[in-house]
Amino acid sequence: MKSSLLTLFYLAKDAVHRWKTHCSSPLARVLVVFFLTLCALIVLANFIVMTSSVEREIARSGGNLLVVSETIERSRASDGEFSPLLESGQGFRVSAFNEVYTSAQSNGQFFPIAEYPLASAHLFADLAGGENGVFVLPKEPVTGAFPREVEIGGWQIFGTTIPAARAGILANLYQSGAVFVPEGMFGDMKLFGFQKKTVVATERLDAAQLRELEMKVRNLLKLDKRSAHVQSSRAFLERLERIRRDQLSWRIAISLGIAFIVGVLLTSISSMEFQRNEYVYALMSSFGVSRILLILAFIAENLILVFAASAAAFAVFVRCIPLILDEVFKVRGLSLDWTELAPDLRLIAFALCVCVLISSIPIAAAALRPIGKVLK
Repeated sequence: MKSSLLTLFYLAKDAVHRWKTHCSSPLARVLVVFFLTLCALIVLANFIVMTSSVEREIARSGGNLLVVSETIERSRASDGEFSPLLESGQGFRVSAFNEVYTSAQSNGQFFPIAEYPLASAHLFADLAGGENGVFVLPKEPVTGAFPREVEIGGWQIFGTTIPAARAGILANLYQSGAVFVPEGMFGDMKLFGFQKKTVVATERLDAAQLRELEMKVRNLLKLDKRSAHVQSSRAFLERLERIRRDQLSWRIAISLGIAFIVGVLLTSISSMEFQRNEYVYALMSSFGVSRILLILAFIAENLILVFAASAAAFAVFVRCIPLILDEVFKVRGLSLDWTELAPDLRLIAFALCVCVLISSIPIAAAALRPIGKVLK
């Protein structure tokens, strides 16, 4: 036990001595790994920022919505025609509106009128006021819910404005504003027909789920022999999925590229240093020191240098994230958390471990040579 500790102490002291006398050797390993890792983190962060920007734009434009618009030529009870969808299911929620062919007026502005059934009242839940169930989505965003006078069919009533922060899908559906009234409040408005709109909102941007829901709706319309316009952002979400798949390929390529460059560097430097001290190591082996211990010493040395450089690069990257977002990527309003890079960090760490192990193969081959051939 004591001899093993002394051997480890000697090998550690020998490594420090080599670093001092040939400082270019550890410095080359540290600097190459540091800058490669830092550049890789910046490129990988750019992938995440690009994806987040696209996701934000798709979500802002209603990318999680499936809208079914059907023209109803006369007033008829149509509840239940989309019965498989009118009941919200796992991962999605359904709302419905009847857009009548008349308009409301408020403060000299004209707004379309949309009736909503009780099942869609959740869109207006917890809004201050709104006792009569009338709500106004202004043309210009507002920050609070306050009463606003509206004229509908010659009747003067008060509605409650919908703040921009609470507009949600309503802002996507009615970008020029609208007045929402409970279904049946003005029954005669639908005598000349109306536009029935069913809106399915998924909880997250999922192209597969949206594709499945769209297929169900189209099949229902086909079975009922009804004509309706089905609109969704499925194509954009599928494009986003392709971008993610392409980025995954690039992420793997970046990690493999780093591992290859670092592996070549470690192999050449470690082999050169081992050959420089091969005679001493052969003498140690002749005195009973395990050759495996010598190989493990070089592996440990490379691991310490490589992961110290990687940790330093990661620390610099985390500290400079705001600067990278503002000055390098030129994006505003986006944030980046280092945990979003966790899968890439694990992949890079695994690739570096593999390259260190592979770079030790020449050292192992040299260490396992017969002692007599080295000492002769």
